[in-house]
Amino acid sequence: QSQGAVLPRVTVDGVDVAGLDRSEAAAALESTLPSLAAGEATIIGAGARATIEYAELGRRYEIATMTNEAYSIGRSGNPVTDTLARLRVLLIGADLPVQVHAFDAIAFDAAVAQVSRELTRPAVDASVSRTDARFTVHHSRDGRGIVPDELRAALSAELSTSNPNDITLRLTPQVLAPTVTTAGAQAAADAARGMATALSLPVPGATDGEEPLSISAATIAGWITFETDAAGGYAPIIAESAVNAAIGEMAATVDRDPKNASFTLAGAGIGGVVAAQDGRALDVEASAESVLDALAQRGAGTPVPSLALAVSVTEPALTTAEAEAALPQMQLVSSWTTYYTPNDGNGY
Repeated sequence: QSQGAVLPRVTVDGVDVAGLDRSEAAAALESTLPSLAAGEATIIGAGARATIEYAELGRRYEIATMTNEAYSIGRSGNPVTDTLARLRVLLIGADLPVQVHAFDAIAFDAAVAQVSRELTRPAVDASVSRTDARFTVHHSRDGRGIVPDELRAALSAELSTSNPNDITLRLTPQVLAPTVTTAGAQAAADAARGMATALSLPVPGATDGEEPLSISAATIAGWITFETDAAGGYAPIIAESAVNAAIGEMAATVDRDPKNASFTLAGAGIGGVVAAQDGRALDVEASAESVLDALAQRGAGTPVPSLALAVSVTEPALTTAEAEAALPQMQLVSSWTTYYTPNDGNGY
């Protein structure tokens, strides 16, 4: 009598499926059991709330599985055990539990990630801003956030039941520390202030009255930016290209050609020696490296008020010493006089 149908007195969570074939039993379960997709989960934490619709997660009953289990009672293929199972179900019945498909994994993970973002108040990193040569520290602030694994565990436990009602989860947020703390930004600002003071750059071999070059505090401050490294350290960074450019512009002032020593005349003889002058050329690369090193030392707390520029020196063909050595050997070889009468005809 039950061929092709569920045995008598078989129910699934109280829903009578006796005498029904698989498709009829599935339809009976679908129409009778309360929907698991109509509700929603509300998550509260970090001073905010977010909602997940059950339908978004694919929450539903395992209808096919429950139908197959109901139909399989007394149909294992073993005559002895099947006979006993049929007698048992006829005498006392069988009520199978519902089976729930709590969620689709991909949709569940996406919903957890979205809610975690919605309920997270990110930490605010401290920072340093610059106005001219002044550096101002902006304070950090802790954030608050939901731990995704905690949300995943709590939500999974609720959705795995057959309760069709809405649920509310209250989660305790964790403190999210900023990457750059106020103390870290203050240390970076102090280092920048140490860097951004005027730097005197005397030129080696400068003649009397030749003023040393310098870089102003405002110029150095303009080279400074602040960056966070991979380890979370926050520090002032000097723009190397700007330093190279500034030193390069000094070459026009520093560079000069060598000048030979010369002799002065006194009456009919040689009076004395006019000193020679070495030539010099600014080594831009070496000088820029020295400036960068000096600024790094300043940032670490070591005062460096001045720094000699790196120059290469070229001696003249006739040095002062050579001219002075030759002076006693010089004598008048000859002389002559030219008379010149100025008038209109000779360009007077």
